[in-house]
Amino acid sequence: MLKKAVTYAHASIAPVNGQRVYGSPTPNATSGFIINSLLTEAQARGALAGFTWLFTGSLDTAGLTWNQTFGLGIPLGTDVLAVLLTLVDAGLIDIRMTGPRTLSAWRPGTVIFRDLTTGATPVELAGGRDIRAAPDVGTLEDLASAAYEEGVADEGRGAVERVQRTRELVFANTTRWLQLRDYLPGDRIYAPGEAGQRVKLRVRQITLTRTDRGVVGGNLVLDDRLADQEIRLRRRIAGMSIRP
Repeated sequence: MLKKAVTYAHASIAPVNGQRVYGSPTPNATSGFIINSLLTEAQARGALAGFTWLFTGSLDTAGLTWNQTFGLGIPLGTDVLAVLLTLVDAGLIDIRMTGPRTLSAWRPGTVIFRDLTTGATPVELAGGRDIRAAPDVGTLEDLASAAYEEGVADEGRGAVERVQRTRELVFANTTRWLQLRDYLPGDRIYAPGEAGQRVKLRVRQITLTRTDRGVVGGNLVLDDRLADQEIRLRRRIAGMSIRP
């Protein structure tokens, strides 16, 4: 739905170089303020019917004040989803859909990344009970023979195989841990690794399906600690480019 709502110029603030500018001349905009304003204005124009969000321009879903300020120029016509994902990649906001058309958003690193591998009853998906199949698909599409980064020494960048870990879910009475109830996207859990061993992995995506006959299926996309480090690095780079 958010791809159908685009960025318009502010009613009383002229665009700059074809961009809607936030946080100028002082970089005092926040991710919550930007997204809340774009969503509010889109609905005022008649877009995003039935879409809701559980945060405001000043408070996140948990009631915390947005505390990271910056400046941002958004080219007119950019859809709201692209703006939102840019802020996510920059590490300026964490998001999750908490209903069919309800968006929740938090200050980064405060709520969404839970570690469920600790405590007396850690979440552990077991093969045969919670997981039906566990294919790992590797790719070297990002392999680079050389890289140049000014001011950064990073030997071996691009020389690591990327692996997408997909785990097919079991839907049966024997299943112990249920997705969306016991764990959510962003959580760290135990799941079978490449050789079936117990590994701490981050839930990146949960996909649920149902056939026309009512048969339910689904899978998880999981990442390991190296992927977490890569995401943090991408966020730092994106954060440097998003600020004036």
